[in-house]
Amino acid sequence: MNLVRCGILQDIEAIEHSPDPFEQWIGETDVLASEYDRVETLVDPSLLDVRNYAVEFGVLPLGCPALRETDKFGYVPSMLLYGPSGSGKTTLARSIAISCGARWFDLSPARICESGICTSKEDIEKIVHLTFHVAKYLKPSVIYVDEIEKIFEGGKGHTGPHPTFLLAALKTHIKKSITKISRVLVIGASSKPFIAKELKAMKDLFTVDDENRQMRHMCFCPWPDNTNRVLLWRKFIQEALGEFKERSKIQLDVSTMENSGHLDLNLLTKCSEGYTAGSIRQAVFQCLSYRRIQKYLQLKKIFQPEEFLEHLSKTEYCYAEDRQNFHAFRAEMICREDAKELILAKREALLNGDQEEPKKKKGGKKKK
Repeated sequence: MNLVRCGILQDIEAIEHSPDPFEQWIGETDVLASEYDRVETLVDPSLLDVRNYAVEFGVLPLGCPALRETDKFGYVPSMLLYGPSGSGKTTLARSIAISCGARWFDLSPARICESGICTSKEDIEKIVHLTFHVAKYLKPSVIYVDEIEKIFEGGKGHTGPHPTFLLAALKTHIKKSITKISRVLVIGASSKPFIAKELKAMKDLFTVDDENRQMRHMCFCPWPDNTNRVLLWRKFIQEALGEFKERSKIQLDVSTMENSGHLDLNLLTKCSEGYTAGSIRQAVFQCLSYRRIQKYLQLKKIFQPEEFLEHLSKTEYCYAEDRQNFHAFRAEMICREDAKELILAKREALLNGDQEEPKKKKGGKKKK
């Protein structure tokens, strides 16, 4: 079976090439996060924290074999990137692969099960086995599984190429095929991880046992805060103006437009709360068409915020229920309640002058 012809083995450098693979991942640290009590409040990671996580646990182990083989650092066979649609999960995964010069394999259910490549459970097992075999031979490699929540639907009696058949094959090859000398990383991405029915299986798939400890590699890609939304609007508008320059040879600068009052980024930033970077980018490029920028130059028709917000309102918005679902899922995955009880018990012991460590409850969940 030809992996290239099936679209599983892809050349991502031909799709997006940049001197800095993480250039598309825009974000700064959240300066207010340190003011929260991280025990009492579950704080979302900043976009810079997410980028640093991808570099530390994705790029470094995959690109540096010596670091991967050390006992202190260990190795990362798989990681989960979850967050709302358009938060940059695929961009982050591609940046990891490009940084290491890794091969890109797409084992998403949409490609394997829904495109007609496989017709039975046996076909799925064969193509997964072949993918891991070729990935180890062409190392370093990244095996990407988008919409991974579909393989955790559970249930019995499925027929044909059902996504749940991917779970057993992936679990077997991650546990047995990927070792410290195998520079292969499986990255799962999910926009709705909380709909997965087999959460225990999801935990096991992204948990590695190393030197009598368990490490669960999962990263939440949140919505951009106010500071990062300003950066996103400015970056995407400048990209749209750059495309206009390539066609017309006329250079425009977003800072000049903002200072002259022809563009109100502060209002756009406030009105775009609850939208992801992908939604903002889509709204910018739909609004700043070639003809619209020509009107700005010829007729001096300034850009109104309503023009951008009209396109932004047609994209996916994050409701309070969505945030609660993601926070509940994140708390479940990191065993937050158990960790919170242990930390509070330690605080109480210190206040009482007790030097002994509080004992963990038997049968409790393992801490990350």
